[in-house]
Amino acid sequence: MVMLPMQGRARNFVIVAGNDAVAIELNDGETVVYNQHGVELRLLKDKIKSNVSLEVDGDIKATGDVSDKAGSMQIMRGAYNIHGHTAEGTSPPTVLMGAADAI
Repeated sequence: MVMLPMQGRARNFVIVAGNDAVAIELNDGETVVYNQHGVELRLLKDKIKSNVSLEVDGDIKATGDVSDKAGSMQIMRGAYNIHGHTAEGTSPPTVLMGAADAI
């Protein structure tokens, strides 16, 4: 194993090579970072991938679609915006999800 101390401190090491090293194919300019717990963070050309959950202490803004295992937020908005109720005299919502003035 090769370990390099960061800033000369014995508690901050970067492992350059070891017995259980795994070869990861990356394109030019891409990077992968690991910690001692097996957490992997891949900085790829067009996205960031991780093998663990992500927790953010700030806002998240997306220029693309946001999805989870059940579908996209855009599909959810569409379903909400056209829904009504079976009671007589009800209609779709007056404030639509995704409308600029809804907030």
